[in-house]
Amino acid sequence: MHSLLVFVMDTLVTIVSGIFDNFIDPSKRVFGIYLFSAGILALLAARFLPQFCQINFCSVYRGRAFKIDLATDLALFFFNPFFVAMLASYLFFQEALTLEVVFWLVEYVDDDALERLFAAGQSPQFLASLSFTLLLFLVNDLSKYIVHRMLHENKYLWQVHKLHHSVTVMTPLTVFRTHPLEALLFIVRNGLVQALVIGVCYGFWGNSLTIVSYMGCNVFVLVFNVLGANLRHSHVHLSYGRWLEGIVISPYQHQLHHSTAAEDRNCNYGVVVAIWDRLGGTLVRGRPVTKLTFGLADAEGGLQSIRWLYMQPFKMLYQKRS
Repeated sequence: MHSLLVFVMDTLVTIVSGIFDNFIDPSKRVFGIYLFSAGILALLAARFLPQFCQINFCSVYRGRAFKIDLATDLALFFFNPFFVAMLASYLFFQEALTLEVVFWLVEYVDDDALERLFAAGQSPQFLASLSFTLLLFLVNDLSKYIVHRMLHENKYLWQVHKLHHSVTVMTPLTVFRTHPLEALLFIVRNGLVQALVIGVCYGFWGNSLTIVSYMGCNVFVLVFNVLGANLRHSHVHLSYGRWLEGIVISPYQHQLHHSTAAEDRNCNYGVVVAIWDRLGGTLVRGRPVTKLTFGLADAEGGLQSIRWLYMQPFKMLYQKRS
C-alpha cells in the first residue's frame, strides 16, 4: 500500500511539473521565449509590414466569449495531462520498435547493399546528423498533416477533434484545447515516427548520429517556434506573402483553417510545411483580411462543462452507431 501511494505521488509530481515545463522547456510550443518572440514579431509586422499583418485586440480579447474560451483552454491545459498519463501508461513501445527496425535492416538487407549504404553514408558526422534532423522533422510534419486531415475527414474522429475547433476566441493556450483521445492519438503518431526514423537512420549511419539541436530542441522546430508559431492560435493575422505561403504555413493560414467561412472549409491541415497541403489539394493562401469568425456551426455548438467536453464524443459516437 505504501509503495502504491509513493508511486501515485511520484506520478502526480511528474505530471504537475510537466505542466509547468511547457513554459520553461524550449521543446514546447509555449516556451516563454517563443511567446515573447511572437509578440515582438507581431508588433514589428503590424508596424512595418501592415499589408501582411492585422492585429485585432480590443474588439476580440474582452467580453464573455473570451473569458469562457480562456477558462476552457486553461482547464484542459491542467486536466488533460492527468487523463493522457492514465491512457498512455502502456504505450512505451518506441525503443522496442526502433530496435525492431534496426534488426530488420541487418537481417533482410543483403551484405553488399549494406556496404553500399554505409559507404554512401561516410559523410562528415555533422552532415549526417543534419540530414537525420531534417528527415525527422519532415516525416514528423508529414505525419501530422495526415493525422490532422483524418481527424477532419473521418466522421468518427471529427467527433473527437471538433473540441479544438469549438474555440471562438483563440490564444496560444488553444493549442492545448484537445480531447484526451486526440492527445493519445498524437502520442502514438509521435512514437511511431521517431521509432521508424531513428531506427532507419541508426541502421544507415550508426550510433554516432545525433539530432542537431539548440537548448535541447530540434533546430528546425526551434526556428518554426521563434518565427511566430504561437500566433497561429491568435487574432494576429500574420501572412508570409503568397510565395512563401506555398512553402511554409503562416499563422494566418492556420487561422483560415479555423474559420467558419465556407471557402475555408477543410484547408491548411499542415503544421509547418505547406507542400503537403499543395500535394493534397488543401492549400489556401492568405487573402486580404475582412473579418474571420472562429468556432463550430450552430448545430455542433453548445460546448459546456469540462465533463461534457470529455464525454460528448463518446455520446455522439454511440448515437451515430445506434
